[in-house]
Amino acid sequence: MAKKLGFILMILISGYLSASIEASTAKPVLPPTEKPAAKAFDPQKWNTILTEAKKEGLVRIYATWAPNTRKTLTEAFLAKYGISLEFVVGRGAELQPRMENEQRAGLYLADLIGSGTSTFLSNMKPAGLLGPIEQMLMLPETLDPKAWPDGKVPFSDEARMVIPMTANAQRYLTYNKTMIKEGELTSYQDALNPKYKGKIIVSDPTISGSGNAFFSHLAHSWSVERAKDFFRRLLKEQEAAVTRDYRGQVEAIAKGKYAIGLGTQGTAVANFLDLGAPIQNVPLKDVEISRESGVMAVPKKLPHPNATTVFINWLLTREGQTIFSRSNGTPVIRLDVPKEGINPIFLVNPGDKVTDDNEEYIAFKRGMSKVAREIMEAYEKK
Repeated sequence: MAKKLGFILMILISGYLSASIEASTAKPVLPPTEKPAAKAFDPQKWNTILTEAKKEGLVRIYATWAPNTRKTLTEAFLAKYGISLEFVVGRGAELQPRMENEQRAGLYLADLIGSGTSTFLSNMKPAGLLGPIEQMLMLPETLDPKAWPDGKVPFSDEARMVIPMTANAQRYLTYNKTMIKEGELTSYQDALNPKYKGKIIVSDPTISGSGNAFFSHLAHSWSVERAKDFFRRLLKEQEAAVTRDYRGQVEAIAKGKYAIGLGTQGTAVANFLDLGAPIQNVPLKDVEISRESGVMAVPKKLPHPNATTVFINWLLTREGQTIFSRSNGTPVIRLDVPKEGINPIFLVNPGDKVTDDNEEYIAFKRGMSKVAREIMEAYEKK
């Protein structure tokens, strides 16, 4: 019995010593909130990636980006690196099921995704579609602390998988200047004036996007009940049309089919302003605004990882962000990008109440989409 106990004791001591040795030689584990120190730029590694990127020759982007942005980025990136960009265009609500169907079939076709914050944080990230992007950032100019607020590339989520780019003030009321005089609209409540009956088109607030953002801002700035009453009256009293076509919504306003658009998308408005359309956004003060609408992320697997790394790093440089900003007609978050030529309606003004999209606010917006859906369903049953 004594021998047996001695044998067991030896095993326990041996295990303890092994564990101690293993613990002393193991690499230290950083706490979850602590980030590893930034690594120095490795020119040799970058040149290897660039060589492989040119062999891959392509970056396939699933995005909501405007036609002029796609065209300008494609031409500039091809000229600089000899790498082509290929776009699959659609709303975030359309791109997600497409990616899910592809991945179920074992296909990973997208290299990069560009859409709205809500699409990523409410849908794509919880669905497990996104992969790590922070480790792909390499160029010193991309990581330049002087170029970014708070001295670092921003992320929209705690897991650091989603990078915001645009910083335009989201103003959600657009009107036709030939149908409504300047100064006639001073509050969102003015849209309930009986003279606008049948002349309003609203972006669908039941799905992620500018319509949901608009409805959520009303609820957050006023109250949920007041926002619900406003939306009900739009549908019932004003007979407002509801659409999911961002560009089509603004085009209908520009052509005079509708006098007022609510929940209009900033990029679509900017595109039509560039074309000289008789439309205008109103800097109303009765609700807060958002500064983020365009963000990017990468899928779990990339068919062209090296080319995508080059593109992301270039896109976040001053050159890439300047091209993106000017072609998109909206300001960006990077600090050293000029704002000349950007319509003042997309700039944050002193006194504006601002809410930046983050995971907590996105959860609120997700709840508001359900509230809006209940209102829509109740109205459609009547």
